[in-house]
Amino acid sequence: MNTKLLIAGSLAAKDFGMDGLNGFGVGPGVLGPNGKKKKKKRRHSRTIFTSYQLEKLEEAFKEAHYPDVYAREMLSLKTELPEDRIQ
Repeated sequence: MNTKLLIAGSLAAKDFGMDGLNGFGVGPGVLGPNGKKKKKKRRHSRTIFTSYQLEKLEEAFKEAHYPDVYAREMLSLKTELPEDRIQ
């Protein structure tokens, strides 16, 4: 007779299947709590800064580690970077 011992909170064999590549069923085709497919989060592509942009950003960082909205707006105009990339 082939029996499985089930312990509360333990991992089952299905948790290590190929349907979820990270081993916990989170991957393509996994349903969310409401039964709908989860949307895959979009990732930002890596920003490649020019030497001029780096220079301006480093100058601003020396003045304030956390620039306010107006400082970020000015840096955005000077460096031609989107404001959301200046943090």
